[in-house]
Amino acid sequence: MPALPRFTVRRLIGAAVLAAASVVGCSQLDSWQRQTIFSPQSEPQTWWREPAKGTQVYDLALANGDKVRAWYWQSPQADAPTVLYLHGARWNLN
Repeated sequence: MPALPRFTVRRLIGAAVLAAASVVGCSQLDSWQRQTIFSPQSEPQTWWREPAKGTQVYDLALANGDKVRAWYWQSPQADAPTVLYLHGARWNLN
């Protein structure tokens, strides 16, 4: 059986190192996402303030028994657009 040329062996080693680095990088990214993005926190946050005066607070009941908290604040301008703000998965509206 003929020996592989030296250039091909280097390519195989390089490809193996690149594949291993990709696996490690993807697993680290997954771990980081789970820790920072998808970890809801219920303790009060230092940046949080009470809603603006006149804000109506609603608790919307879901079919599975969970609740979604919603705030509605009417603009003083009648022709103002409506804004839907989705705050993400980490913190809840109190």
